Amino acid sequence: MNKNTFYQVFAVVMVGAILYYMDSSQNILGTPETIQKDNDQLPYAVAGSTATQHFSDKGVLDYTFNAKLLRYFNGVDNVIETDNVQSEPGGEYTLLEEPKFVIYLPDRSWRIESLTGIITEQGNIITLEGNVRIWRNDEDESNTQLTTESLTILPHEKFAETEEAVKISSNRGELTAVGMQVSFSDKKIKLLSRVKERHEAL
Repeated sequence: MNKNTFYQVFAVVMVGAILYYMDSSQNILGTPETIQKDNDQLPYAVAGSTATQHFSDKGVLDYTFNAKLLRYFNGVDNVIETDNVQSEPGGEYTLLEEPKFVIYLPDRSWRIESLTGIITEQGNIITLEGNVRIWRNDEDESNTQLTTESLTILPHEKFAETEEAVKISSNRGELTAVGMQVSFSDKKIKLLSRVKERHEAL
């Protein structure tokens, strides 16, 4: 997502956003330990049930995104640090709850969801954490599904990768590995190490 697109998305989010100060609701602002550690900063804006569409330079639908809750941080003291993400002091980032993506391709689409997520680098990097699931419905009904605990997405490149353990399952069998790279546009999945295969009995 380029900078202009990011601010367009943020403008859409702000329509339903509520600004929070010291009297913010603890129930809404409660921070999952998996994505924000020892960070007492309050978000600049919060929005629930967000949904956006993102288009290519040619006006073609690239991907859609929605989340149960979105919390946007923007301030000199704001820093996010997890096992997979670390932002620079003063950088912008957005915390996500139950994010869901659909990446559109000419023949079929990929769907991605997780428990939590973080948007950094002005929307150019999205890191998903917790029960990450990627799947598509194939024409041959093999119904490919990938699962892992963490996934970094470059949405405009339609590329994703992880260093975590991953499982790929379909009606044909199951693959497990450690580390994976996915090029959605090229329809390529590269497993990096410890690859094991199991086929269903006929």
